[in-house]
Amino acid sequence: MKVIGLSSDILYKTVPPTSKKIFKIFRKINCRAVEIHCPASELSSLERIDPADLQGFTHVSLHLPSRGIIYDNNSKTKRILELIQRTKEKLNFKWVIVHPHKVKNWNIFKNCSFTVAVENMDYKRNFGKNVEDLKKIFKNTFLKFILDINHCFTNDRSLKLVDDLYKNFKDKLCEIHVSGFIKNHEPLHLTKQKKILQAIPDCTCPIIIESVCLNEDQLKKEFTYINNFFHAS
Repeated sequence: MKVIGLSSDILYKTVPPTSKKIFKIFRKINCRAVEIHCPASELSSLERIDPADLQGFTHVSLHLPSRGIIYDNNSKTKRILELIQRTKEKLNFKWVIVHPHKVKNWNIFKNCSFTVAVENMDYKRNFGKNVEDLKKIFKNTFLKFILDINHCFTNDRSLKLVDDLYKNFKDKLCEIHVSGFIKNHEPLHLTKQKKILQAIPDCTCPIIIESVCLNEDQLKKEFTYINNFFHAS
């Protein structure tokens, strides 16, 4: 049975992504996996998360901020990595996710005590979205891989890119991201793009829903729709 979870910024327009409320909402709909996501300006809020808020979740990961930061050998990056290390010891997340176009120096992650995973990029980026790009990145053998199906779809509507990425990097794969796509990350229960769900590889990696929902009712419908796609008898 596939483990299906939610990004904590799925309701970012109305509910803070590190608040007690968002985790309470997730538990209420019987979600058991979460990817914590917050902007750089609010990264310190990670230290205010109570471990009790994450009880019952079988999988927890952390998405590094992707705005207002370039990861390099500098004081700002070092402060962020130190904060994440303190947070990991308390919240015990499985890995930390980074966008490749935000990294100038991969060596800064080499000696981290936490696992760093790289996400393939969407059509808006010039690098990090195909096999050739990612092979250059994964010369850093300590890195893992996050497969984002939405990002693949924005680059290749046939979704052959999903198969290509999976074939080349399945040994590094640790998490899958999914959402609909019209302009950004629309809910799949509204777009009805089953093609995106059908492209998800048959593997045991957790699936994290990154659709942007407007309210709790829409979130519940999205979670139920994707769960039913995989688990309906």
